[in-house]
Amino acid sequence: MTGGKIKLSGNYFRSDFYGASLTCKIGNTVVPGELLNASFIGCNFQNGIEINEKNNYVQLALNNVSYTPKTPTSKISVFDADKIRPSMGIVQGGTPVNFLVL
Repeated sequence: MTGGKIKLSGNYFRSDFYGASLTCKIGNTVVPGELLNASFIGCNFQNGIEINEKNNYVQLALNNVSYTPKTPTSKISVFDADKIRPSMGIVQGGTPVNFLVL
């Protein structure tokens, strides 16, 4: 994976407690987490990360220390788009895009 954003869902997320330091981890790569709202935390792995058999779980810590366990629901998959339609659009954006994933 050359980089990307992951959005984690849950309930009652907060960042206003003492020692709060949201972080996300895949393998040994740790990035800051961003509290989007009480139900979502965003993680931006912009510098890329290698996904392999041992490195395919996303973990979250609210204190940068105690990470969530690796469970079947925290396993991630990387996909590659085979086709994107339309292949071009207006420069201003706003064109609906459909991905065909195989």
